Formats: sequence, C-alpha cells, structure tokens
Amino acid sequence: MCFLAYWLSARLGGEWRAKGVSEEVTRVLRHLQTVRLGRLQMGPHVHRTLMTQVPKSLNEQLQKLELTALFAAPPKL
Repeated sequence: MCFLAYWLSARLGGEWRAKGVSEEVTRVLRHLQTVRLGRLQMGPHVHRTLMTQVPKSLNEQLQKLELTALFAAPPKL
C-alpha cells in the first residue's frame, strides 16, 4: 500500500510539474480536501447537492492542471 501511494505521488508530481505546478502533491491534495459536498435530503428525495466554494489559490492550480471542469458544479449523485 505504501509503495502504491509513493508511486502515485511521484507520477502525479511528474505530470503536474510538466503543467507548471511547482507545489508538492501532498500539499495540493490537502487543499483539495477543503472542498466539501453536502446533500439536502428529506425522506427519500434529495432536494439539492451543495459544494463549498473552491478557494482562489486552489482554483488557479486547478486551471493549470486542467481540472476546473470537475469542480465547476457538484457531481450528480
């Protein structure tokens, strides 16, 4: 498990550096953890899915990584 985590981190770091992100992978992933999803559900019906606002500094990194489409709106659950 540890080797897989190390390999993924190294792979993401290489790809992200190629796109101009110099920050460490673990730091970017920690910033991504600040984005939260919530659902307003009454009985069996989900009325609304909400997502916290993406911080401006994180949004700039997402643009460099071409991931802004993933955070443009809450996912369909």
